[in-house]
Amino acid sequence: MLTQMSQTESILRGGGCGSSNAIYPNSGISKSDNQDLQNFFKKFNFYVEQICTKAVIAADESESQEIMKAQQWFIFQEENIYNLNKNAQSVVKTYDLILGGIQKLLNSCLIYIRTDQFKCLSILQTTASLSKIIFSFHGINEGGFMKCDKQKKFQELSDEIRQHMEIEKNDLIQNQMELYLFLTKTSFEIAPNNSKEREEIWKGCFGGIISSIVQMRPNEELLQSLFRGACYLSKLYVRNNNRKQYEVYFQIDMLQWEIISYLKNEKMQTLEEIILQIAEVYDNIVKNSDVWKYHYLWVQMIGETYNIILYQQSSNQVS
Repeated sequence: MLTQMSQTESILRGGGCGSSNAIYPNSGISKSDNQDLQNFFKKFNFYVEQICTKAVIAADESESQEIMKAQQWFIFQEENIYNLNKNAQSVVKTYDLILGGIQKLLNSCLIYIRTDQFKCLSILQTTASLSKIIFSFHGINEGGFMKCDKQKKFQELSDEIRQHMEIEKNDLIQNQMELYLFLTKTSFEIAPNNSKEREEIWKGCFGGIISSIVQMRPNEELLQSLFRGACYLSKLYVRNNNRKQYEVYFQIDMLQWEIISYLKNEKMQTLEEIILQIAEVYDNIVKNSDVWKYHYLWVQMIGETYNIILYQQSSNQVS
């Protein structure tokens, strides 16, 4: 384990896809969060390898336990993964590491889809989160576009997994697997590979989100910007349906983590106001929508946020 982790540390020194014209915003990340990100990168490749190399022997009980530990590690890293969406400086140094990890995890899905579909679902949830980092990076980094060959490779790999899903259909979790595969594929499909595509992204709701990230507004201002953007999104005409659905996902995910961050660091007296704004977002983009993905992602977001509220309240009672 130590050997593999030390190998990962050496990987961190190389890679990246930025150009000399790249502009990176000030990360605005606290020292403790930066330390968490460093720990995340040091262990990233080890846990990717745990999931991928053990795929063919996952039937063994002890090996299956190791795989589940690795999957659990990624679940616990969700907040760090979100923080990377706002930290292009960290991503440019580890771009190849993250991209390679996503590819390995997707390749492992070709095995898990046949042997353990619940593990496959967990992996796809992870790739959907990690692929947001890549998409955000190309949206923020003015000098770095997604390479067309890499874009095509990930789309083809996603299509191959989709074909296997149809063959190995599991009605219990089929919709969830399709959703997270869709989110993973779409993040690469709409990632800008030229300046014109980036302009198209900036014209839509993403422009407001990315602009807020680049400016690194204080926590409350970014949160307010996300609330306004989510309501605006419902009125926006978007020709590309996949892009529109991905915008909703991206917006809901950012809302979730910014609300959690706000509630962890600010006084709870603002909770009622936040709940009213959440209700307004729900009325605008979820309530009357016939896209089941929106409803599913919304329930996930509310569940995660509610857990933090309960934790905060119980902590206040103890103290």
